[in-house]
Amino acid sequence: MFELILWLVVLSFVMETIDSTLGGGFGTVLSPLLLIVGYEPVAVVSSILFSEILTGFLVGVMHDRASSLNILRVRESKLTLAIFLVSGLAASLFAMLFVVALDPFLVKLYIGILVVVMGFLMLYNRNAERVFSLRIVGALGALCGFNKAISGGGYGPIATSGQIVGGADPKASVAITSISEAAICVVSFASYYLLFGLPNIDLLASIVIGAVIATPVSAFMVSKSSKRNLTHLIAVGVIIIGIVTLWRLLLG
Repeated sequence: MFELILWLVVLSFVMETIDSTLGGGFGTVLSPLLLIVGYEPVAVVSSILFSEILTGFLVGVMHDRASSLNILRVRESKLTLAIFLVSGLAASLFAMLFVVALDPFLVKLYIGILVVVMGFLMLYNRNAERVFSLRIVGALGALCGFNKAISGGGYGPIATSGQIVGGADPKASVAITSISEAAICVVSFASYYLLFGLPNIDLLASIVIGAVIATPVSAFMVSKSSKRNLTHLIAVGVIIIGIVTLWRLLLG
């Protein structure tokens, strides 16, 4: 049991470092890995949701301060965060109506393909000039909230890459994604709790410990990265996350 808990802490630390640096990957990759190990889907999703409530707000604040982003003072960033919160919360509540009926295989397949496509879109549009669009941000927030509620993942890679494709600052995109995702997770976790009760405590505690330890590491890494390098890193990371998700799914 100790070896399993230690493995979970280390795995959570690695995935949260990647997630908080690239803006996604924690639930998208960790969820199928835990399912392969043998944990029940409900326990996996609810544990990931709870851990991301704690780390999401923490990462957002750390990124904002470490990179001097001043998210709450920049009009575009404030609007993006507000729209992500409203549309994402609405979509996550809507998604809970289908969470029991959806085929887990098809859900993971859909998430994996979508993440890969977004990564390539980032690379293709990396030099294009984009104009901030409230409609695009709203649709993106709704899509990400729906993904999060039905799978426990699929929020960060899509939210971060989508913002960057739309012309947003990559550092601000990572921070906004973390904060909005944490808020979505509050609603989603509460819904899972009402439907299924508390998750596996050992699993939950292990994931939370590893993820919390990783947050200052990722904030430091992002603060020292240039916008251009971070954009390329996020694009490649998102593609890898999607490919790993599909690979694990198809092999399983």
